[in-house]
Amino acid sequence: MLVTHGCEIDKPGVDVFLVARIRSLTELTGGLPGDIKNGNARSAMYIGPVASLQDSFVDFRYMHRVLRADLERANLENRRIASMTVDGRIALQVFLHRFHTRRRPGDPLPNDPNDI
Repeated sequence: MLVTHGCEIDKPGVDVFLVARIRSLTELTGGLPGDIKNGNARSAMYIGPVASLQDSFVDFRYMHRVLRADLERANLENRRIASMTVDGRIALQVFLHRFHTRRRPGDPLPNDPNDI
């Protein structure tokens, strides 16, 4: 999944983008699939079944840089599986914020400076 803001793609000087790995829930065991579906896993965002993918999630622990040329080649080869909706983009922002800060947008900062 493309994590870099969409407007970066339109800028000619940007040659590298950030992507996150999409994985199938069937790869997981125990209570993890349920935690992800319920939004309780900080390092993941449930996206459900998308196009040819099974029940899936974005795993923020695996973010990588991808060259513009590789992304454009994949697009030309019709390897783009789906596009995000506006609601999906908003959810991605919230989940990325939570992943990096360990709190939801709007949560108060902790009183203990060691918790930051």
